Amino acid sequence: MPPRELLRLIFLVSCSLGLSPDAFGQNLSVGVIVGTGLSEDFRTLRQPVILPGQPIGYRLEYSNSRSLIAGGMVEWSLPGPLSVEVDGLYRRLRGINPSGNFTTVTWEFPILAKYRFDVAGARAFVETGPSLRTTGNLNSANPSHFGLTAGLGIEGRIKGLNIAPRVRYTRWAADKVNNQFESESLRNQLELLVGISRSSISNWRPLGRRISLGVLLGTNLTSDFRSITRTRTDESGQFASSFVRFPGPKSLIAGPALEIDLTERLSIEVSALHRPEKQASLSTFADGTSFRIDSATPTWQFPVLAKYRFPAGRVTPFVEAGPSFRLTQVLLTDASPYGVTGGAGIEGRLRDLTIAPRVRHTRWARNSRSDDEFAIRNKTDFLVGLSF
Repeated sequence: MPPRELLRLIFLVSCSLGLSPDAFGQNLSVGVIVGTGLSEDFRTLRQPVILPGQPIGYRLEYSNSRSLIAGGMVEWSLPGPLSVEVDGLYRRLRGINPSGNFTTVTWEFPILAKYRFDVAGARAFVETGPSLRTTGNLNSANPSHFGLTAGLGIEGRIKGLNIAPRVRYTRWAADKVNNQFESESLRNQLELLVGISRSSISNWRPLGRRISLGVLLGTNLTSDFRSITRTRTDESGQFASSFVRFPGPKSLIAGPALEIDLTERLSIEVSALHRPEKQASLSTFADGTSFRIDSATPTWQFPVLAKYRFPAGRVTPFVEAGPSFRLTQVLLTDASPYGVTGGAGIEGRLRDLTIAPRVRHTRWARNSRSDDEFAIRNKTDFLVGLSF
């Protein structure tokens, strides 16, 4: 799914929460969700291997046994039959390739709009929305990070608990397979899950009025990399080949945010932002042939920012500054893990929803690589915060 479409989906779901003054702080339920996959984690591959002087062999890849899916869930009930559920699910993708058994650890974050209706005396529901996925390691695989989820289930109550079995289908974006030794995960994923949650509690703010939760969404305003060109000649000085590396398209930046008010004007905001850094390369040879490679380095950024608000009218300007930390999900990347971030923006309220567009600039420390000509240390992003 293209990042632009995913951004639109998340924005519509988040904005819909602000249509009711009782959307947040009321009718909130929390719980756990457990289950297992009904489909394989990786596609089965039987690829012939031909070596000189050797009989034909085969390279086999296939999924291992299914594993447990487990995590937490939060659901906000809206007026009528609508609600929004956000899950954080731990799931291990397991497979077998010529190197042996391998496991890729993932976290899935479905953000689902849920609609309830009665069928034959039972309370049924359908759910749909975007899903985000990150990996804790990259053992023989590089699963994609975005997908679209839909599900169907029923729910009942037992002594104050909601029990809700469901079947979910997720269509993930295609994996970025970097080499022939990486296994490709299945894009069509089917799961059987059971949610167990406490019944909704009205007028309950579990984190208190000084703490707000939300999401940050946006894109980069500056390129992740600079362009470089290298040309090679043969022994006679004639053109042999050229190599051009240049920045890729803009990326979707998204992640949760937590803000703690220290005083009326001063607060601390901590966020975890998924930010792919994209690049492309074009190689051209003397015979006119060429090939292009597009790639993206998945990163997680963790800004810890002090935020100061200026008194104003209906819209409140603010500035923010503090350290940023960065974690890459590609083992061969030497991106610096430390930086300093500053930003400015405005915030306003739509009933119980706070909307805060801002521009942020981060200065990253120097790359540990000796060849630092391609990396850009100054990054500027445009972000919109939605919180309650």
